Amino acid sequence: MARGERRVPLGDFGEFLNSRFNSNQVKPYWIEKRNAKEDILEISKDDVKEIKEKVLKYGKLIEKNVVKALERGNEDIIRYVGQQLSGRKKIYKEALRKDNLLQDLLKSQYHWIDLNTKKSLLNHEVDVVEIALNQIHFNSLGKGREKVRDKSNQASYAEIVLKGKGEDDGWNSLQNLERDKFKNRIGFVKTSSWKEAKELVEKSRNKLFLGERMSKSLTKSTDDTFKDKPRSVIGDDLKQDPVLKNGKVFNFQSVGSNENQFKCKVKTNTPSHEMLNIEINAELQDILHRSKIGFTYFKMNEVTISDVIKEMGFHEQISITELSSWKFLVSFASQRDMNSFDFELLSSWFLKWEGVEANNFIVQRKAFMECRGLLFVAWSESNLKSISTRKR
Repeated sequence: MARGERRVPLGDFGEFLNSRFNSNQVKPYWIEKRNAKEDILEISKDDVKEIKEKVLKYGKLIEKNVVKALERGNEDIIRYVGQQLSGRKKIYKEALRKDNLLQDLLKSQYHWIDLNTKKSLLNHEVDVVEIALNQIHFNSLGKGREKVRDKSNQASYAEIVLKGKGEDDGWNSLQNLERDKFKNRIGFVKTSSWKEAKELVEKSRNKLFLGERMSKSLTKSTDDTFKDKPRSVIGDDLKQDPVLKNGKVFNFQSVGSNENQFKCKVKTNTPSHEMLNIEINAELQDILHRSKIGFTYFKMNEVTISDVIKEMGFHEQISITELSSWKFLVSFASQRDMNSFDFELLSSWFLKWEGVEANNFIVQRKAFMECRGLLFVAWSESNLKSISTRKR
C-alpha cells in the first residue's frame, strides 16, 4: 500500500476474534473484560432480597458502614455488597481448605481468639476468619506492650476498692475518665470521709499499678483539675510523701481527727489555710421538684439528647440540662407532667432514673489523691451533712 493511501476500515476486530473462538476455548482477558461489562444486568427485587439475606449471614466479612447503609434502605451499593460477599467468602473458604499457613496460624495463636469466634471456626464458618485474624493481631500486640511485672505484688483497683463492699456499691463509686493531658488513663474513687480515703490509700500503698505513682494535691475547682497540671516528681520510696513540681503539698496531718476543720496547706499566693466552700446552684434549685436525673448508656452531650427529645416530639414538655457526659437533668413544665410521663419511652437512651437531690448541684471543689494514675476523691463529711440539712 502506497504511503498516504487511504486505508479501508476492517470493522471490529474483537467481533472477528469472537467468531474464531468457540465456547470451549479460552478467550483473551481483554475480551472477557469487555464481555463482563456487557453482561452487567439490572438487579431484580429478588436479587436484592437474596443479597440482603446473605448480608445478615456473612455481614462480618464486609465493612460495618456498608452494612448499616444497606439496612437503612440504600440500594445503590447493592452490587458492591454482592461482589464483596462473593469475593471474600470464596477467598476465605479456599484458604481454610488449601492454605496450610492460615490453618497453622489460627491453630498456633488459638489462645488470642475469644470463645464465640472459636465456636464459629470449629463450625467452619468462613465469615469469622477475618475477625479471628484481627483478634490475634490486636490482642497479641497489646500484650506485647505490657511490661513484665512481679505478679505477687500486683493488684487491681477493683480488688482494693470493692473489698468489704457490695458489688453494686463498689462499682458505683468508680467514675472512669478517658485520659488526662499526658495520655494517662485515670478515674475517680469517691469516699464519704477522710478516714475512708486514708484507709483506701494505705491498702494500696505498696502495690504496683499501671500508671503514675502516688501523689497528692488540692484542686482549685473541677474545671481546672487537670488544667496545666504538671507531672508529679516521683521519689524512689513509695512510702515518702511525693511533691508536685508546682510546689503544692497536701498534708493529711493538717486535717487531724477533727473533720469539721477541712483545711489544707497550699504553697501559693493564697492564705496558708483555705476552707473548701460547697454551695448549691441557686439557678437550678427551683426546678428540683419537677425534674429527674437520667443516666445514659454511653457518653453523650446536651445537644444530642435534645435532638433525640425533639425527634420523639417531647421537646415542648421536656428540657435537658447536661450535668456530666453520662448524667442529665430532665425537667418538665410541672410536677404533674413529670408524674404522668412514661419514662419507658426513653429507655433506648437512658439506663436508669433517679430523683433529684441537692448533692447533684454542688459546686464540686474536690481534694483528690492520685495513686499511680487513679484519683481518690474525698468529700468532707461535715460539709455533706450541712448541705443535706440546709433549709431552702
